[in-house]
Amino acid sequence: FFKQTTAYEIGVRLVGSEMCIRDSLNSLLTYGSRAVAAIVGIFMVPYLIRELGYDAYGVIGITQSILALVVVADMGLGPATARQLTRFLHLGENRRASELASTALFLFLGIGTIAIAISLLVGDRFLEEMQLSGALRSEAQYVLIIIAASFCITLVQVPYEAALAYRMRYDISQYCQAAGAVVRAGFIVLLFSIEHASLLIWASATLLWSAASLLIHRWQAQLQVPSLGVGRRLVSRRGLRDLGQFGSFTAVTRVAQWLSQQSGPMIISAFLGPGSVTLYAPAILVVVSLQPLHRAFLSQLTPVITRSHAEGDLDNIGYVLERSVRYS
Repeated sequence: FFKQTTAYEIGVRLVGSEMCIRDSLNSLLTYGSRAVAAIVGIFMVPYLIRELGYDAYGVIGITQSILALVVVADMGLGPATARQLTRFLHLGENRRASELASTALFLFLGIGTIAIAISLLVGDRFLEEMQLSGALRSEAQYVLIIIAASFCITLVQVPYEAALAYRMRYDISQYCQAAGAVVRAGFIVLLFSIEHASLLIWASATLLWSAASLLIHRWQAQLQVPSLGVGRRLVSRRGLRDLGQFGSFTAVTRVAQWLSQQSGPMIISAFLGPGSVTLYAPAILVVVSLQPLHRAFLSQLTPVITRSHAEGDLDNIGYVLERSVRYS
């Protein structure tokens, strides 16, 4: 009995060491991918300013801030999808998980469509209030519509990201982010060397990579969670109820987040013109490039805490929360 116990303990320690090494390598690659995306973004700033000019580059910050309103419009559906999907999959309620994912997907598609419609209907008026000149405002109008479409595609992939979070595959999203930064930068530099500088080139590169990222997330989600089915026939009132129960708690936080982080470029442009946003955006980019490291760490706690909650393991919840506060 002593020999068997000793062998068992040694086996557990060896397996634990392998898991620790694997998790450490996975974390290193994940954060490395974020670093690549941040570095490419920072190095592209002076290039884009030189090619586009101060006012045109300021339009990038303005359009992204306008469309960040979509984050407010989701009313906490993103975190709710990640949390509830993890809970249902862990409890083996595959049908309910599929209904939740399908309902969330079509809700996000509706929110994205509304964003595109608003860009078409009132985008020009809104850009005029930002003190954009006539020629630049005309180009910015098209850019706003293209980026709205990109935001719509990005929102649609949220249920697939939630499925990957359940399997603890955060690295896939980070690889996509890093690859997207590199591919977009290469696409922009290539076209700028052929054609005249245009905001439409930047916007088109963003839209194309959003579509590619959606396909990758959908493929990986189906690979990691084969039981998950997403389709129109699975949209249900029960899915809406499951999302609403948790989403209402995070809606206020999302609004506060947007007000603190995304309103700056619009306010600056309205009072000082779009060129002033160019002086503000690089500084914010440097600061914000570090925030995803912290956000990635916190987002990884969601499925861990949810699983422990579903199992009634209160001790592990307390342990994880206490450690996460220290690391944060």
